[in-house]
Amino acid sequence: MKHLRYLLIAVCLLGLVACGRKESEPAAPTPGTQAATKDVDLGAVKDSVYENKYFGFRMTFPTEWAVQERAVQQRLAETGTKVLAGDDRGLKSAMEASQVKTLNLFAVFKHPLGAPVPFNPNINCVAENVTDFPGIKTGKDYLYHAKKLLGGSQLKIEFSDDLTSVHLGGAEFYSMTGSVTLGTMTIRQIYYTTIRKGFALNIILSDSNAEEAAVLKKIVESISFQ
Repeated sequence: MKHLRYLLIAVCLLGLVACGRKESEPAAPTPGTQAATKDVDLGAVKDSVYENKYFGFRMTFPTEWAVQERAVQQRLAETGTKVLAGDDRGLKSAMEASQVKTLNLFAVFKHPLGAPVPFNPNINCVAENVTDFPGIKTGKDYLYHAKKLLGGSQLKIEFSDDLTSVHLGGAEFYSMTGSVTLGTMTIRQIYYTTIRKGFALNIILSDSNAEEAAVLKKIVESISFQ
């Protein structure tokens, strides 16, 4: 159960705030950044369709999948920060600061949380305000820093070398693949990121085998942008 907890909440985090700064200098986000994040529409799920008017996109889920409430997403993010950072105070401070600027848009799992399954395939979508980082112009720029930060966590995450351009719903994303082995199971994640309205919009797919990966791919390909 301990390993399952790690799989569901730790590997999927994309904290960024340390980019361009030393770990010992986790500066707080500016008031303007916090206000801009607070005012963004978080979107909603209706009849298995997530829609966000601010970012202008929709995504359809299988009707039997479990959509998580945002309060649950927040608790998972907080626990995940502790798991990833371990005793690294600099990394922990950076990730906690990142949470102030990060919006939990949706999280959907194939099974209800706690179901007796080896792994629970899932899709998470988060948006991080990056207006304080003018050097981040594309999803590729964002993933460069996310890869660097997550690579320093206590989980031994292996990432693909390439950051690949991919079009989803008419928008250009960049993707990278990460994997972590826990016991006899290898968990793979695909991170898709695009920059939209001053935010890094991240869609994160988590699977443990080819069958799960195919289902997740079909879901993410249902995305459409206005």
